[in-house]
Amino acid sequence: MQLYFFDLIYLDSYASDVEGFELPDLNAAKREARQIILELAADYIRAQRKLELCCVRICDALREPLADVKTASVLTNFLPANLLSFPGADC
Repeated sequence: MQLYFFDLIYLDSYASDVEGFELPDLNAAKREARQIILELAADYIRAQRKLELCCVRICDALREPLADVKTASVLTNFLPANLLSFPGADC
């Protein structure tokens, strides 16, 4: 098992993961990042707030970035495109 950190990259801020998760490989980490995005989106919908999360950045145990899982790429599988709006090329 390897330790992965999942930092939340918003339009104008970020939140660093301070605990991390032990997972078998990067593919498992990407699945976890997609799940994080789905859970955050559900929370924002319930609260009727605008989700400005660009991506979840996956970092290794040394905090080196390994991959970004984009919010838009995850949510387009679940919501119609006309309901999604992601400003900026990074989202």
